[in-house]
Amino acid sequence: MGKEQLIMGDKSLVFTRHARTRMQLYNIPQYFISNLLEEEIILGQLGKQVIVKSVKGTQYPIKIVFEVREKDIIIITVYPLKRGAQ
Repeated sequence: MGKEQLIMGDKSLVFTRHARTRMQLYNIPQYFISNLLEEEIILGQLGKQVIVKSVKGTQYPIKIVFEVREKDIIIITVYPLKRGAQ
């Protein structure tokens, strides 16, 4: 299924192939994603979550769609949120 894993606390951070492709396309490094998740994630809540956050050094806010499971966090997609930006 083409996944890449990092460790975040007691959970594995798993990037799907789709997420890795989007990150490469938009030049979004993995450390941006892991840092945003460490700051914003609600670990007690299982299921899909969305984070939209402005990051220094990027023109648009970054949108991260991910799913929290018992043993890992699956990053589904990552992209700059251009819609509605002026």
